[in-house]
Amino acid sequence: MSMAIRGWTTVTAWGLGREAFAGALERRPPPPVSSLEVREASGSLSIPFLKADLSAVKDFFPPRALRRVDPFGKIALLLAAALVKERSPGEREALGLIVATGFGSFSTNMEFLDTAFAGGHAAASPMVFSSTVHNSAMAACAIQFGIRGPSLTLSMFEHSVPGALLLAQAWLERGLCPEVLLVASDDVPALTAYFHARKGEVFDPERPETLLAEGGAAFLLGSGGGHSICRSAAPADARYGTGGAPSHAYAYGRTYVAPAFELAAACLETDQREGAGRRIALEFPGQPRWLLTRSG
Repeated sequence: MSMAIRGWTTVTAWGLGREAFAGALERRPPPPVSSLEVREASGSLSIPFLKADLSAVKDFFPPRALRRVDPFGKIALLLAAALVKERSPGEREALGLIVATGFGSFSTNMEFLDTAFAGGHAAASPMVFSSTVHNSAMAACAIQFGIRGPSLTLSMFEHSVPGALLLAQAWLERGLCPEVLLVASDDVPALTAYFHARKGEVFDPERPETLLAEGGAAFLLGSGGGHSICRSAAPADARYGTGGAPSHAYAYGRTYVAPAFELAAACLETDQREGAGRRIALEFPGQPRWLLTRSG
């Protein structure tokens, strides 16, 4: 079965939406590099990374609605809002929802443990605890948009997005929902950044592909529409992907949700070509090969 991509968007350090992502793919402007400060016994370690530009959140939500939502959840909410905010309540209610993430709420888990270690169980923050489960972002999206279809979070590191595509296809084939909102979201846990830094890995601010990155991409999947994606070994005009296939990591950085950005890049490429029939293969290690075509 082929799935139609009825809408898509991204959020990166360059901002929200297709225009920002197109600019990143064209290497303009230079990426805004942030710094993550990690304390250690000998002092403080500064690690450059790409922080997602979430400034557009205020266009969709009042501050009070997000006061208990962590960065991982805010990325997911912003992506979801950009795709379904204008849908009717009935259309949103019927959606299936999949959140694909590499780290999930790992940052918030570490923050919660810090409060417990610092002051004992009595000082552990209940507000932080509410966001320590991996499906917290999924729950926030479902609550904010009234989504009542099947909902699931997948956290399988680099396999999360390919797995989410397979799951979305299964739901649509079985008629569990008319459309699936697939949201891929990750932040940068300080502990993970510290681990990579202590391994001696190079973080070059002039090469975004070497920097750990926050952000994500979202897709509205159904049947019919301009883009069609299916599992296929058929010939293609181009190859995108990770682990050997040509990658666009310079436009989004190092992240476990890279397959979502490669799919977005393929959608943008086919949109910019005149006419139909452009075929782009999406290849990810250990996963089925996908083929994206533009039907018109």
